[in-house]
Amino acid sequence: MTTAAEAVINTTQSQQNVLSIPLLSLPLRPSTLTALLRRGFATTGDIMLLSVEQSAMASSEQRDPNDQNYNNADTIKIGSNAGIDNLAEELGCSASQSAEYMHEINDA
Repeated sequence: MTTAAEAVINTTQSQQNVLSIPLLSLPLRPSTLTALLRRGFATTGDIMLLSVEQSAMASSEQRDPNDQNYNNADTIKIGSNAGIDNLAEELGCSASQSAEYMHEINDA
């Protein structure tokens, strides 16, 4: 099990590996840019780090199956769609809309 200190170290190392491009310099649709900027995202690195940090935090937490929140949909998601789901939660939109934003950013 990863400790909280190890998760912070891993997150810091991941932050150093993420290429950060200002969103304002990308050819994004105005609606996409507005949605991201409104929630405080300024660079591509900010978006990528959201899933890295939350996955690291989730992996460092001990989970008790008897805890009422163990299977709660409000807990941090990990897995193949974690980045999409966490971004959707952060932006207050659907996972499909979040996926469209990510696709647009990746294509830019």
